[in-house]
Amino acid sequence: MGGNGTGSIVVPPGVLAPIPGANSFPQTANFELSHYVTKKVVSQGMLDVALLMSNVSQIKALIDTGPKHGYFYFLMTMVSISSFYRLASASSSCCWAGSRSSAWNTRWR
Repeated sequence: MGGNGTGSIVVPPGVLAPIPGANSFPQTANFELSHYVTKKVVSQGMLDVALLMSNVSQIKALIDTGPKHGYFYFLMTMVSISSFYRLASASSSCCWAGSRSSAWNTRWR
């Protein structure tokens, strides 16, 4: 099975393996969930900012081109809708995170 004759599986260092008796979530001895969540939230925020900057850049290019472009109104509508949904998503996630943080802290601490 594991190659060592004991029937156990040998897990190389650095590979996530389930801890016996714990939930089925893979963990290592030094795995911190809060650190992972923090990195995930920061990277998601940076992606949100990048998409918003891209939308602003596209709107600026469209305005410079003007309505003489054949797809001006269609592209302006699509980029505006994308920007609106991105801002709505960001504001709702901020409001949701703020309302959840107090309940989360009292339950898990």
